[in-house]
This record gives sequence, C-alpha cells and structure tokens, in this order.
Amino acid sequence: MPYLLQKFDSGMHYFLIDEAVAASFLRSRNNRVICTINGTESFHCAILPKKDGVFL
Repeated sequence: MPYLLQKFDSGMHYFLIDEAVAASFLRSRNNRVICTINGTESFHCAILPKKDGVFL
C-alpha cells in the first residue's frame, strides 16, 4: 500500500498509517518494520502511536 513520505519541522521523516494497518503488525508485538521507497530504497522503521488512532 503506498503512503506519502512526510517531514516534521525538526527534519525527521515519517509515514502516517492508519490504525488497522498498524494493528496487523502490533498484534505480534513487533513494531519494527522495513519501509521501501519507490521499490528501490529500503530502511528500518518503527511503528509509533500518534493522536486520533493514527500511527507513524
């Protein structure tokens, strides 16, 4: 599923994902994932809770 890469004012980058997607990973008590940008660049990430049922 494609997501838009966003940036905090501090310079940190993130993807916003909805609660249903995050829950599928968090059920296994694993918040570490590998994100891939445009099918070429992969990097380690963590799923972190934000407000209103949204996750980073």
